[in-house]
Amino acid sequence: MPYKTKVSIITPIYNGADFIEDTALCLAKQTFTDYEWVVIDDCSTDDTKEVLQRLSDNDKRIKLVFLQKNSGPIVARNKGMDDASGRFIAFLDADDIWVPEKLEKQLAFMEENQTALSFTSFRKIDLEGNITSRFRIPVPRKVNYAKLIESNCIPASSAMFDREIVGEMRQDSSKIISKDDFFFWLEMLKVCHTAMGMKEDLFRLRIHKKSITNDKLEMARRHWKMYREVFHFSVLKSLRYYIIYSIKGLAKYLM
Repeated sequence: MPYKTKVSIITPIYNGADFIEDTALCLAKQTFTDYEWVVIDDCSTDDTKEVLQRLSDNDKRIKLVFLQKNSGPIVARNKGMDDASGRFIAFLDADDIWVPEKLEKQLAFMEENQTALSFTSFRKIDLEGNITSRFRIPVPRKVNYAKLIESNCIPASSAMFDREIVGEMRQDSSKIISKDDFFFWLEMLKVCHTAMGMKEDLFRLRIHKKSITNDKLEMARRHWKMYREVFHFSVLKSLRYYIIYSIKGLAKYLM
């Protein structure tokens, strides 16, 4: 397929008026500029639509999509990928931000290592954008399907993939809610086999009360349910994977 841009950035949003201008600012500062930003509004009830319209008036790289009914982030993200014109797809959640060199460095890394799926280290920030991580949150240099299934080490807002290699993949809405990215990467690894991580922390993960990431107990419950009801692991095998997941999760929490 003929690609109109190098990178399409996909951002689903619902009631994100408090954060989306910061997200737009981090993209305006990117040292790599051949991108489009596809923002999918999932029927927000705050001022999100008005803010997005104002932002798009000032930057023609912003492509707005307004869903007719509230459908959740999976549907919104899939719609964004349907409308994307770039060869490379990068996810960016509406409340997260990138450092200015993120796209440039990640594209160079993917080209140098001939990888179809890459991800980066990160630091956590609070509601006001202050860094709260004492250390960089590390990611493995390389991960395959068997390794990823132990624990999702690919943060959505750090990921970039080459759809010329992986094809036109979409997220599966039949899986456990909040684990959609995890299943997406697993399915992608069936095609490209290996994903590669960058040591540099190139994005900031915002932790706040509205964030699913902030609800540790609910995340843990869903992770156990995933091993038992989706992968159909035995209790012992589920327990082994769950312990690995818990240890890695605690390490990230303490950083």
